[in-house]
Amino acid sequence: MMQQHPAAPPPPQRQPPPQMQFVQTIFTPDGMTGALTPYSRSPELRVSHKLAERKRRKEMKELFEELKDAMPDETFRNTKASKWEILSKAIEYIGTLNIAAQEHDALVQERDALRQQVDALSRQSS
Repeated sequence: MMQQHPAAPPPPQRQPPPQMQFVQTIFTPDGMTGALTPYSRSPELRVSHKLAERKRRKEMKELFEELKDAMPDETFRNTKASKWEILSKAIEYIGTLNIAAQEHDALVQERDALRQQVDALSRQSS
């Protein structure tokens, strides 16, 4: 006769974290089973989440206002603008600043080269 190995014990079931307490529906009298419903948060966690979300939205609103106020266009500041408009204008403005910075760097290099030429000519004439 073959030896039978005892069945392996089932793996231990992991408990969901407190914020994900699963609620299982009850078997109905006709034998139908309900599915697992999405987790529900405890009242304390819901309140905490609401407060954190409210704070995040307030901070985002303030940052968008700050970005809008940093834009050079005066008429833009006095009107109500959507977040999309603020971001679009900011990206456009940053692009303009990058181009201006590149032009500035090129002018500084040209100035330095001209100064070197002037210095060289001054030494030759002395």
